[in-house]
Amino acid sequence: MKGISIYLDQELTVEDRNYLLKMRNVDFSGVFTTIETTVPSPVLVKRLHELGKWCQDLGLKLNCEVSKKALLRIDIDPLNATDLASLGASGLRLDSGFNTQEIAALAKDFELYLNASMLRPEDLSGLSSYQANFANLRASFNYYPRPATGLDPEWFKHQAAWLKENHLPVMAFVAGEGRLAGPFKAGRPTLERDRGRNPLAALLELAKLGADEIFVADGQLDESSVQQFEFYKEHGGFLLHLEHAMPELTQKIWHQRPDLASDSVRLAEGRSQQWDLTGPIDERKRGAVTLDQAQMLEYQGELDIMKQTWPAASGIGVINQIKARDLPLLDLVKPNMAIGFCDK
Repeated sequence: MKGISIYLDQELTVEDRNYLLKMRNVDFSGVFTTIETTVPSPVLVKRLHELGKWCQDLGLKLNCEVSKKALLRIDIDPLNATDLASLGASGLRLDSGFNTQEIAALAKDFELYLNASMLRPEDLSGLSSYQANFANLRASFNYYPRPATGLDPEWFKHQAAWLKENHLPVMAFVAGEGRLAGPFKAGRPTLERDRGRNPLAALLELAKLGADEIFVADGQLDESSVQQFEFYKEHGGFLLHLEHAMPELTQKIWHQRPDLASDSVRLAEGRSQQWDLTGPIDERKRGAVTLDQAQMLEYQGELDIMKQTWPAASGIGVINQIKARDLPLLDLVKPNMAIGFCDK
């Protein structure tokens, strides 16, 4: 499942609702929020109920981060099922204050997300001893607003594997772009390497490491990223942004060949085109779009995107360049995958 985040420290707007609708239409099905905020209690409750109604109307699952302290502040009994149900959330991400027996009791009625980084075998044994309903238990990694504090990918992979071995689905976060949350405005990823990274690439690689539910932790994605998720939904491939306009590339959908090269994305349709393009014989940097000229004989018309940097080669022109934000996607291209180009 893919999800976005909507925070309650600001008034909800028509723009927020339209964003939910837009992201639902590109296969996002979850919304994350938190009541860990200093917003006055009556205002917070009103906004939470409004967001819950939006999610219900749009068929989205609302996941709300709670703690005992935050629940008491809005007059919710942390251990009362009826009170908790009034939040309108499909899942509760437990922040702090709940002991093992209380978690087991709540798991009878609610889908609960426990701290994935802190769970240990003895915690699971304790939950079993209290006959917790493990079908309602999940594990959620944190997001890390402060630069240099995000998790190591290998440690994440190891911990996620252990959690899944114990039948706990894993939730994690990637950073957003347009409306960065928190005091540092540096994104809120689970993995440090994903800070400032292309969201689609970060999401796909986080899934490969074992995450089942992945949320964009910041308030919004840029329109360019939304377009990439839309292309991925429709074509199962990547929309790549060019440094400069080139209708010859942007007006059709291309495909990676069935055979996967180590250092370049080779586009199957290249040699069948009637090209009227040339480019300088320059160093072929990572992300360079190259076209083989007539002197390359049977390779004339070969259209490639470089995954690695190679020196200039006679007969191979550099006709464009993929923007830096999209370079991580090149390493995720699979055989026969659709490739689109965009210059906006």
